[in-house]
Amino acid sequence: MTAEPDARDFKMMSEAVQAWYRFYELDPNDRISHVLCQAAIDFYNEGHRSSDDFAAALVSLA
Repeated sequence: MTAEPDARDFKMMSEAVQAWYRFYELDPNDRISHVLCQAAIDFYNEGHRSSDDFAAALVSLA
């Protein structure tokens, strides 16, 4: 069973999503953000716990 994310975890996931937008030099978009946030939650459930892990995993999606 996976641990529930806390406020610090959600902040880290949010920062990873923001890093994805900066990496691809795109303006935030609701539809893309939804996909990225869901992917970040999935990555969390797979055991990723550092912002670098999250950012690298999200960048690898594209």
